[in-house]
Amino acid sequence: PNSVVMSRGTGTVRGSVTDTAGTAIGGVSITASNGSVVGQTLSVDAGGQYSLAGLRAPGTYVLTFAKDGYQTETVAVRLSTTGGSATVNVKLERTLSAFTGVVEDEDGNPLSGVTIVAANGDASLASLSIDPDGSFRIENVFVGWWTITFSADGYANTVILVQATTTDQSLGTIVMQVSTA
Repeated sequence: PNSVVMSRGTGTVRGSVTDTAGTAIGGVSITASNGSVVGQTLSVDAGGQYSLAGLRAPGTYVLTFAKDGYQTETVAVRLSTTGGSATVNVKLERTLSAFTGVVEDEDGNPLSGVTIVAANGDASLASLSIDPDGSFRIENVFVGWWTITFSADGYANTVILVQATTTDQSLGTIVMQVSTA
């Protein structure tokens, strides 16, 4: 009887994953495919480094880089020789950002316990200014226009309209007026 010996691939693809500002990103799912998935890994360390070994070479692969909060990136790479290796460094663009700022009263005193709701038609994100310095941070903001409402007992609601981008945005100091009702 004929026997078939399957040999493990000898090709390697390695590199780093950063954001558009050059900051390393860990925890990115990286998949190598040549029609079927042949390798998967995560960018694991603080340098965003990854290594996919055991790929059949020569061969052509499609690498897919995916992480929540970033646009998925697809790159084709060719390993031209047996035991070939390639370096593929990728920059991922953020799709989610954050709003930050500080809430104060008219006398410049920080307010904590303010309810902050950012709404954008389809989504509503909520946060509290819980730090004693009145600072707040709203995560998972996607690109578009947001209406942000600040409300607290004894104060009139404050509403602002902000256009979000892919970079974190400071809303500065939000001053809340004492309610006259």
